[in-house]
Amino acid sequence: MRRVRVKWFGVFEGDVFIPVDASPEKRVELLESVVDGDPSPLIEYAGDDVEVVFEHLPVEGEDYGYPPSLLRDILFELGRRRISQSVGVEESIVNAVNAIDELDDAINVLYARLRNWYGLYHPELYDAVDMEEYIGRIAADPFRRGEDSVGVALPPEDLEALSLLARTALTLVEERERLASYLERRMRSAMPSLSEVAGPMLGARLLALSGGLRRLATMPASTVQLLGAEKALFRHLRTGRPPPKHGVIYLHPLVQSATPRERGKVARALAAKIAIAARVDLFGGEPVGKKLREELERRFGRSPG
Repeated sequence: MRRVRVKWFGVFEGDVFIPVDASPEKRVELLESVVDGDPSPLIEYAGDDVEVVFEHLPVEGEDYGYPPSLLRDILFELGRRRISQSVGVEESIVNAVNAIDELDDAINVLYARLRNWYGLYHPELYDAVDMEEYIGRIAADPFRRGEDSVGVALPPEDLEALSLLARTALTLVEERERLASYLERRMRSAMPSLSEVAGPMLGARLLALSGGLRRLATMPASTVQLLGAEKALFRHLRTGRPPPKHGVIYLHPLVQSATPRERGKVARALAAKIAIAARVDLFGGEPVGKKLREELERRFGRSPG
């Protein structure tokens, strides 16, 4: 087997220099192989029957007509490629779920303000409808209330200001629904197994908390079970208080429907299935989410929703 040594501008077989292809793409590939210690891009330069050695050679690119400015340009291109490769669907999913949380916070703040302000005029409405209908009623017709209402009279300009505020909140509610639909589509397309077991929204939250699909897939199930419960876990370690049974996976219908005594067991089983699903999605295996979900249903005798 022939033995070759590699530099960013070409390879050496003994004293023979084999230059890299002149195209920028090939030069970046060669530099990338040096950075990663991966010999596969070198095969087309040196042939199949070679042993590639990454070691220091006392030669410089300038000795062979390759100026430092060329190395700088190649490094810039390699950096651009690495940044481009590192930004993918996971980043979009994490940003989307964080945006949904921020919209929820904004909606809740506006809803509380509407309750406090409009409640002066029509206090009975709060107990009669849910949040979205409450906001919609004020946006559509803030003057409407029953004749027997115990609320105080507000001037028309106040009620018109309330209507405008409600329309702003309603716009945020609608945007939140659109963003949630987008997130569900992206999750089911990119991570079908995780979406089937955890649900698209919870799966996205687990991605955000873990730092990405690879991190989630390599975590033990016990760590997945406690994602989102870090404060409670540290409190347990510091004070000796009872440890948490679950983190954000408490939002899963299967855990919520369990009795308090069995929630820990359900959370452990669910975390184990989530870990398996994440690994399947990471390595591109055939989706197994439906099978894993059905196993949970059979074991605990109920549908996780």
